[in-house]
Formats: sequence, C-alpha cells, structure tokens
Amino acid sequence: MRSRVAVVGAGLAGLVVADGLMRLGHLVDLFEGSPRFGGLVSGADLADTRVDRFYHVVLPTDTEIMSLARDLNLGVRYTSIRTGAAHEGGLESVSTAGDLARLSLLSPIERARLAVLTTRCRAGSSNDELDRTRVLPWLRRWVGAGAVNRFWEPLLRARFGALVDDLPAQWLYQRTRRTALARRRGAEVHGAIDGGYETLVERLAARLLIHGGTIRLSCPVESVAPGTPASLYAQGERFDYDVIVITTPEPTVNRMLSREPLNGVPDRSLGVVCLRMALRKPLSPYYAVNVIDPVAKITGVIDAGHVVDPDDQLGHSVTYVPKYVDSRDPLLLGPDEHIEAELMAGLQRVFPHFDPTSEIIDSRVGRASFVEAVRHVDYAPAAPPLRDSALPGIITVTGTQLWPQIPSGNATVQLARMAVAQVGRQLLAAPPRRSGDYRSHPDDQPAITAETAPRALGLGQLF
Repeated sequence: MRSRVAVVGAGLAGLVVADGLMRLGHLVDLFEGSPRFGGLVSGADLADTRVDRFYHVVLPTDTEIMSLARDLNLGVRYTSIRTGAAHEGGLESVSTAGDLARLSLLSPIERARLAVLTTRCRAGSSNDELDRTRVLPWLRRWVGAGAVNRFWEPLLRARFGALVDDLPAQWLYQRTRRTALARRRGAEVHGAIDGGYETLVERLAARLLIHGGTIRLSCPVESVAPGTPASLYAQGERFDYDVIVITTPEPTVNRMLSREPLNGVPDRSLGVVCLRMALRKPLSPYYAVNVIDPVAKITGVIDAGHVVDPDDQLGHSVTYVPKYVDSRDPLLLGPDEHIEAELMAGLQRVFPHFDPTSEIIDSRVGRASFVEAVRHVDYAPAAPPLRDSALPGIITVTGTQLWPQIPSGNATVQLARMAVAQVGRQLLAAPPRRSGDYRSHPDDQPAITAETAPRALGLGQLF
C-alpha cells in the first residue's frame, strides 16, 4: 500500500520534496496558499517577456541545482561577470583579488589583511566559535576598525540593518567562501538556468502531476496536528496523512503547529522589496553593484542581463534594485508607487545621470516577507532537526535549517533531498495505515491534476 504524504508550500523546497517522494512511489498532495507555485523562484512579466521575479544565479560549485536541472533536461550557461562597489558617487571594481588590492576605500595594510581573511575563508577552516562571534568585532580583528567603518559595516547594514549587531561571523565567512570557491581562473563566474528558475519549477510541477500527484493552489493551510496519522486543516476540512512535510518559513511553521519559537530564538527574518526593470541598456559593466552609501537606502543594483541574456537576444537589459528589510517592516505592505519611488531615489543617487523617462521600457515592483532567516549569536547555534520526536508524522524544511550554508537554490535543493531521504526511511519503518483510517482525504476535493493542469497552470501539454 502506498503511503499518503502532504507537502505544505509549493516553493522550490516543496516541489523538490514532492517530486522526490512521488518518485519513491508515495501518494503526494501539494498545498500552496498563493495562486501560483514557485515561491521566491517564481517567474514574472517584464516587457512582454518572462523573467525571474527576483534575481538568482547558479555558481559552478552548485552541484545540487545543476544535477536537478540536468534531470529535468535543462542546461545551465555560465558567464564571467564583474562586481562593483558604489561609494561617494563613484564605482570601483571588486571582482578580483587585484581589484581589492587597489580599492580606494582601504589602505594598503587593510587590503593585505583582507586578502589574508579571504584566503582563510576559502581554505575552509570554519569552526563553531564563528556561530557565537559577532561579525563586526570579528572583522575589526581581521581587517581593522577603519576598514570596517568605511567598507564592511555600511555594506552589511545595507542588507541587515540593525540585525547586523548580533549577526554571527559565520554568515560572512560562509558568504566569502562561497564566492571565492566560485572563481574560475581568477574571474567570477555565474550561471543561469535555461528559461530561468520558473521553467525548472514548472517541470517539477508537471512531473509531479504526470505521476499522479495533486497540487492545491490558493489553499492556505490553517494548522497541522502531529500524530499517527498527522492531520492538516485547510479550507474548513481535515485531511489525514502518514507524513506531513512543511516547507514554509519558520514563523509560519510555528503558527501552524501553535508552538513558541524553538529554544526561545527570536523571529529574525529578512524580507525584500525589489524594483524589476527592463532598461534600454545596462546601467554599468557590473553584474552586481554593492552600494556602500547609507543615504541611498538600497542594498545593491543587479544588472542580471549580463548573466541571463549575455547575447542581448531580449533587446533590453533586465535590472533589479533590491532593498532588504526586516520581515515586519511596514514598507512591505506599502503601495507599489511608494516602493518604486524610494528605490528609484536610491538608484539615481548611485547613478546620478540615469534618466528613468528615456531609459525604462517597463518596471514592476516585487516583494516577499520572508527571504532569509537571520541567526542570532546569543542563541543555540545548532540548526533544528528535520524530524522532532515530539512531533510524530511531521517533517519541517525551513530556512533556519540551511545553517551554516548561505541561502541559495543549491542549499535549498540539498536540504529538500535530505528531507526526502528522511521521510523515505520513516515510511519504511512504519507501514501506511488502512485507507479507512484516514479522514477527508482530498480525493474527492477540487485539485489540480494532470488532466486539469494545462488549463489551471498554463503548463501546456504535459504528455
């Protein structure tokens, strides 16, 4: 008898989990509160084309995402890119070790100390002490107070705001290491999936449906009760399953389970507002410009066209202007016009000669309340387990469990595959219950199946 499994959340993690469990032979129902799947990696319209809603790249070291793309018959094309830093009205390259050795914000001694730190991070000599060490004091010891004041602190505050004061040094260590290992022959290399992440998640959804799974969009899960079977409550109905896998952000997991944050860890999450634009030409030769200017109030400028469209087949540049904020920041609830005006003001401070009237072909505002769980040095450093013995029938897959890895598509796929293996072992040890022991299973409830998917999801012909 096949086990019944529910997966809550149809983002990248949820789709990978659902796909993996379906391929193990289980009956899978995927629940998603929004009217679309994909979550942070969903697509969006821009200038009569489809692009990623937020900017994403694949690095040469991202073996998990590359293997998933190959499995779905998708290629990944790599391009050498450059990274810049904007400060005091100018731009400087920070793409290579040589660029950093000439960076005007740092003195010769500070540049040498930064090179030593980068080498240490690349060598992989991390330890748990970095989880309990605040990043700014750690940087002062390594590169000096002046370098931190002029370069690192403005850069980190542009992303984390006040949360940086209690951010573990482990975050920057892992971020530096990930970037350093992605260099090829001294150059930064970034890749893009054919058709973007949207195509990847579309194919995952299609494969799930072809093999008998169901997807329930616009169906928010109200609560989940552990047990044997575990129960899920949605749209006034109770559905029972052998296992329920929850792939939503940690605060949403806590709400569904009616529990307090684990180990008393405070809710520290980043959201993002992002201006997505089609421009007549790129703003700069850099894929990413890190903004070292508190007055600009933007985190960076991403000319993603350098990676997603290096041959200029679209005829326009795809550019993102993100601003990371606390997940409870009221800006996330503001009107699009207000968000666009604030981000545009920051962009024009970095690029004062940019003329929106003549350069913008199309622009859209995107927002997401939860994009990254932010660690706190004063709380337990260990990531929570996928399976908690106090919650029978429940597996959780959240951003907090990625630690110490930096959030990325690759880390998400790796964690999701670990969850598939965990559920597989659990179901082998506990045979499925008789069908009569389940209540209100949604076989007779409206759901998207292989027969209805072309119309409901716009996937085209599945077979």
